[in-house]
Amino acid sequence: MNKLVEDKKNSWKIFDKISARYDLINRVLSFGNDMRWRKKLISHLPLKSDISILDVATGSGDQIIAFLKSYKVKKLIGIDLSNEMLLVAKEKLKKAESVDFKMASAEDIPYSNESFDVVSCSFGIRNVSDVEKSISEMHRVLKVDGKLMILEFGIPKNPLIKLFHLTYLRRVLPVVGGLLSRNFAAYSYLNKTIESFPFGEEFCDIMRKFPFKSVKAYPLNFGSVMLYIGEK
Repeated sequence: MNKLVEDKKNSWKIFDKISARYDLINRVLSFGNDMRWRKKLISHLPLKSDISILDVATGSGDQIIAFLKSYKVKKLIGIDLSNEMLLVAKEKLKKAESVDFKMASAEDIPYSNESFDVVSCSFGIRNVSDVEKSISEMHRVLKVDGKLMILEFGIPKNPLIKLFHLTYLRRVLPVVGGLLSRNFAAYSYLNKTIESFPFGEEFCDIMRKFPFKSVKAYPLNFGSVMLYIGEK
């Protein structure tokens, strides 16, 4: 088995180990931009009110916190395979009555067909071992005309920005992330998943297979982050 694929199957163990400092590291490594990117995703919510949302690979719950700022949202469920990350999320959102968390995989979502108006996944889809199965599951649990909204890292197209970005991914991110988390292996893994993951039109084509319609990719931060939107 490919080493990276094997690591993805056990990625929840990595996140268990870095859960205590995960939020701090995100703010440092993104220069505080990660919450701005999450807010950009929210701007694409459906126009109707009383929206039900499933947040896949919810991690420490930051995307759910961002969703709670919208008056449109009625119910939120976050799923993740990392118990330690879920414990962090539950603590941060213990007073939010409209939020539930469940330990579950993106590849086997434990909800019935057409259960949600929106399925979101922020910086988690690259960590699943079977991307197509996960996208298929997200499509299954979406209501007709529901939206899939995915934030994920990408690689800028501009040659100079791309060079700077790859240098940051390969030289800076593993060292800073490793020092802050005291787990260098975790942030070496992060770099590899970003560079090997399909992005832009290549990822849009995966979404179209299941079949999502009106699929669009929105580059953020010069294309180092991508926002994907598709409708069922």
